[in-house]
Amino acid sequence: MARRFTDILLELGFNGGVPIDEAFYNCTISGRHNPDITADLWPDWSVERRERFSDDKEARFRALAGARSTLNPYPSRIPCSSLP
Repeated sequence: MARRFTDILLELGFNGGVPIDEAFYNCTISGRHNPDITADLWPDWSVERRERFSDDKEARFRALAGARSTLNPYPSRIPCSSLP
């Protein structure tokens, strides 16, 4: 799912079109609730726009999960405490 989230962010031009790295994903996105993620990533978006993004993202994830027999976890974990 991390790869899919990265793809969605790239489509939106997040981070100037530079893919997010594993550490950013693990510390900013992984395990967090959509409202918290979207508020941190796009503080200038309205709540309604953030909700639309979350709904679209979840629909895309469900479609991906339904097309696969298993989902692969991210290959490794980086402790958030290792980030500056």
